[in-house]
Amino acid sequence: MQLSVIAADLFTQRADALIVPIDGAVHASESIDRILGNIGRQLVRRFADADVLEQIESQLDLPLPLGRATAIECEGTPFRTLVLLSTLHHTDAHDEDSKRALVRRSFSAAIECAARASARSVLTGVLQGGWRMSATEAFAAMLSALDERAPIDSITVCCLEEEQSRTLRAHAASVGW
Repeated sequence: MQLSVIAADLFTQRADALIVPIDGAVHASESIDRILGNIGRQLVRRFADADVLEQIESQLDLPLPLGRATAIECEGTPFRTLVLLSTLHHTDAHDEDSKRALVRRSFSAAIECAARASARSVLTGVLQGGWRMSATEAFAAMLSALDERAPIDSITVCCLEEEQSRTLRAHAASVGW
């Protein structure tokens, strides 16, 4: 498996699957747009003609427990699959160790979900959630979930800033990636 960390806009990249963090604790009776974080809201805006929100609403069963992932098919975007990952649930208090464990468990669930959806390439941002974790700390937790034998050919992590991508690439190299 190839791991890349790049400074780029997520939505200008191509991949079989895009990881989209959501608040899976929202109940189905509430407005579906309430589940979306920054990545999801940008996806809806950037691909307005694709009716992404409607595609999510028609395929997603809520609530989705914290740390779990589900795949939906998505037409009209560069990603045939959206891996909706429940990481934005803010009601539970977590200490630093449990936050790292949640990022690790969540990222592992997202990769497994993408593989079950036959994705060979996965695109993601750094999964910092709403937990006020640093990008480096969250990325380290994500790396700890990766297995070279994962049935995914490539994972690309996008950062908005070049400096951050350099820092994360250096960290990945320091632990053998």
